[in-house]
Amino acid sequence: MVTYDIGRLPVLDDGQLVGIVTRTDILRQWHQQGSGEWGVG
Repeated sequence: MVTYDIGRLPVLDDGQLVGIVTRTDILRQWHQQGSGEWGVG
């Protein structure tokens, strides 16, 4: 996201927009989980 200066990504469910994930959302989750592996759930 940083490399391509992308700040937001749409979240789709069956072609319908159900949310938006921001760079901050991802960094916050990464920080809370530690630097280990974590998945999308």
